[in-house]
Amino acid sequence: MVANAAQVISLLFEADKGAIHGLQRDATVMLCSTCPPYFLHDLRERLDKEGRSDVRLLDCPVSGGTIRAADGTLSIFSSGPAADLENAKEVLECMSGNLYRIEGGISNGTKVKTIHQLMATTDIIMASEAMGLAAVAGLNTETVFEHVKSNDGTSFMFENRVPHMLKNDWHPYSALAIILKDAGIVTDTGRKNGFPMPLANTAEQLYISGVARGWLRDDDACMVQLFLSSSSSDLVSSKAKADVKVASNFQVSPDT
Repeated sequence: MVANAAQVISLLFEADKGAIHGLQRDATVMLCSTCPPYFLHDLRERLDKEGRSDVRLLDCPVSGGTIRAADGTLSIFSSGPAADLENAKEVLECMSGNLYRIEGGISNGTKVKTIHQLMATTDIIMASEAMGLAAVAGLNTETVFEHVKSNDGTSFMFENRVPHMLKNDWHPYSALAIILKDAGIVTDTGRKNGFPMPLANTAEQLYISGVARGWLRDDDACMVQLFLSSSSSDLVSSKAKADVKVASNFQVSPDT
């Protein structure tokens, strides 16, 4: 479960040190990293060329972050030959809270994860924009967070990232480098399929803007600063204790 496709290649095939040189016959490799869909087929082809057609390759990207990984409650989108998935079922169930079997062979699990990441990459930007606006509008940002969290406008990314914004905490619980990589996979998949992706492309460009500001290794919640002036980059945090309160009947939903 490494960060990207380049690390997968290094881990498996590096001269003398790659895992492929020591794997027992008929071993199972479960790729849990988020990689481009085409990479799974390239990896299968390379295993075969390296004389390791015996190795069973499963496509098993995960979602849930470090907390759910530690708890063994990840969501896993598994795909590959049915017999190989069944053979690995006990390990996959041990790692997961939600285990999905995606039909259609390797890369289909990653394709589902790509759709998931399309939502995640845009949700982080949306949460950043929303909390930036709340702060600039003079609202108590912590109260806004509590109201949105309990209403229809919420999302996992909103609930997970906004607490970091409220504390001005950019410790890399999930680094900007990772979501930028995932955004690139999403937009590349769209281009390869001739599918327009205005929201995903905008999100990717905003992440690149964050990298240009030196935030590559910061938590991706830091993107809220992109919507604030340099002199008030901590406004979401400072407004968390503001006197202005949101009305008790305040509702946030897709219709408002």
